[in-house]
Amino acid sequence: MEEHEIDELSRIFFYEFNRGEYEVFRLEVLNRKIKTNQQRIEQAQKIMWNKNEVLLAKIINLLEKNRLDLVKEIFTRAHRLYRQKEMNEFIGMDRDFGE
Repeated sequence: MEEHEIDELSRIFFYEFNRGEYEVFRLEVLNRKIKTNQQRIEQAQKIMWNKNEVLLAKIINLLEKNRLDLVKEIFTRAHRLYRQKEMNEFIGMDRDFGE
């Protein structure tokens, strides 16, 4: 998978998930305690059933190919975008109070 594909999927992930859903995905799909890819796929399908179909298909495809490292990278980049958004909102709020 190329770098631009990872970035694109990360952006889709960022727009599709809210804060709570990030945590659920992390705990239910990326958790080290999950032993098989089939369990990860089943959890991803449960969590992402109403999300972007392309994203779901790509995530499942990566899990089937045993590329958990790429799924984690997509998640990490999306989560980084979310944290950046939160920080920008916080800075904006701080400016509002400073006036």
